[in-house]
Amino acid sequence: MEIEGPIHLLRLDLPSEPEPWTYAVSYAPHGYSGSVKMLRRLGRESLKVYLEREVGILPKFTERALEGLEREGSATIPTVRLTRDRLEALGLL
Repeated sequence: MEIEGPIHLLRLDLPSEPEPWTYAVSYAPHGYSGSVKMLRRLGRESLKVYLEREVGILPKFTERALEGLEREGSATIPTVRLTRDRLEALGLL
């Protein structure tokens, strides 16, 4: 059975700091309240590879999220469906 929820992305460094920046990745199933795991990825390319190759996010959604990170420092991929086993293997649950 798949669990649905958003992936939240947050740039942990100030834009004035030199790249590569560190990003936090978290996942919270819809309706969940409590603490969530946060993974860290160093650099835009590492984050992109994680989202597309490991999580399975389509490139058009990854690019939109990365653009949001550049502008705002945070972004959300609103609907991600994965099994509990997959979420645990990815370190998101």
